[in-house]
This record gives sequence, C-alpha cells and structure tokens, in this order.
Amino acid sequence: MKKTLLTATIVLFFATSIFAGNEKTVSVKGQVTDEQGIPIVGAKVAIEGSEASVYTDFDGFFIFSEIPKTSYAVKVSMISFEEQKSTINLQNNSSDKRMSIVLKNKQL
Repeated sequence: MKKTLLTATIVLFFATSIFAGNEKTVSVKGQVTDEQGIPIVGAKVAIEGSEASVYTDFDGFFIFSEIPKTSYAVKVSMISFEEQKSTINLQNNSSDKRMSIVLKNKQL
C-alpha cells in the first residue's frame, strides 16, 4: 500500500511539473502613476488590436487575466495626460508580467 501511494505521488509530481511550464496564458499586472509617483485613478489601459481594456483602481493598479502569450501594444490614456504606448512580449514569460507606466501631464 505504501509503495503504491509513493508511486502515485511521484507520478503526480512529474505530471504537474511537465504541465506547469506549458501555460498558454499569463496575467499582466501593473500600476499607472504620474511623474511624481502619484497613482492615477481611472486611467484606461487597453491592449491594441483587441477588445481588452480595463481601468485603474484607486491605487492606480490594473490587471488583465489569462492573456495569450504573444506580443502586444498596450495603450494607456487619461484626460489631461499624454497617451502612453508600450510594447510587451509575453512569448517567453513563464509567469505573470508586471508593468509600471508613468503618464506625463499634457502641456497646454
């Protein structure tokens, strides 16, 4: 009985290890701040070429869950700030991607 349980545990461990590195999606998390480091509430963060977009929370944080691993252009916009675009490559990421985005005030 102990030998069967040990064998089953080892097989389960290796099966989990094999599939852990083959995830096809990741999460993209980040924070949007201004030039002084103050979080920007309500900034729109969008993945260009898709319908995926979110808004930052009260601390300037955002998250996209289960994003397929490929390259994306991320666009961040907010009234009275210059639009910011960044390219992220998720193809080689084995874990979640974290971003820090700084928006500059628009010059009038």
